[in-house]
Amino acid sequence: MLHFDDQTVFQLGKDWWRHVTGQRVVHFAEHIESGTPAGAYGPEEFIDELADLSSRALAACEQALTASDGDRSLESAALDAFCMGKLGTFYAARSRAALSHGKGDDESAVRDLRTALGLYRDLAEVDSRHRRPFRVLAGRAAIVGDWSDTLRALEAEYEDALAGEFKRGTNNYLAHKVEGGW
Repeated sequence: MLHFDDQTVFQLGKDWWRHVTGQRVVHFAEHIESGTPAGAYGPEEFIDELADLSSRALAACEQALTASDGDRSLESAALDAFCMGKLGTFYAARSRAALSHGKGDDESAVRDLRTALGLYRDLAEVDSRHRRPFRVLAGRAAIVGDWSDTLRALEAEYEDALAGEFKRGTNNYLAHKVEGGW
């Protein structure tokens, strides 16, 4: 589960956003504690904007896939963009779940985690048709990842949430295999 109360990384970018947009930024933990004041950009605005942009990207990709008419390069680019749109909707649902959990509404959090899990399954199905598992080299080791590894971690997280346990992710839901030695 995404937990924002102890994540210093979410404090980065506050000044950048205000400099570019003139809006104050309210991060998840601050929003949960005291809300988002009028005229500020908070988590609810972020989630709504991400969901909107992702749905528009998905619609454009569906049009491109329909128009590709056998052009493999257009089809491949459209599938990549489609997956990025799906990933955006996935993160919007995960963020909504984290926000609900932070506010004490675990029923909504579980519902949004279920939605996110379904979106990730869709994403994995589409993307694994045209992309191989990936490797990230780290010294003498390689971290091997594919959609199924992350999907198993998300499924375990969802099962725990159904049981009322909202664990922090990294140490509880390992997603990738390591080959070689550090």
